[in-house]
Amino acid sequence: MARFIVRQLPDGQYLLIVDRTNWKFGQTNSNILCLAVVHQGVAIPMLSILLDKKGNSNTDERMPLINRFIELFGVEKIDGYLADRDSSVRNLLAISLKIK
Repeated sequence: MARFIVRQLPDGQYLLIVDRTNWKFGQTNSNILCLAVVHQGVAIPMLSILLDKKGNSNTDERMPLINRFIELFGVEKIDGYLADRDSSVRNLLAISLKIK
C-alpha cells in the first residue's frame, strides 16, 4: 500500500510523522503506531504496526517503521521527521544520522 501511495505523490522528499493512537473496540484495546508522509499539509498514513501493550511507544518500536520506509524508498526521500512528545532525543538522533 505504501508504494501505491508514494506513486500518487509528486516525486521529491517527504516530511515523515510518527504518531501513536489507542482505539478501544468493546473490551479490546488497539495501540497503533503509524508513520505518515506530509503532502500539502495533510498527513497520509503509510506504514503502521500494532503494539502489543498499553501506553507510549519507544525507540525500539519506532525505528522499524523508519527503517521500512528507508528500505522501500531510500533515505534520500526523507526531508525531515516529526514526532510527538513521546519521542526521545535518542530516537531523533538515530533518525538524523540515517538522514545525513
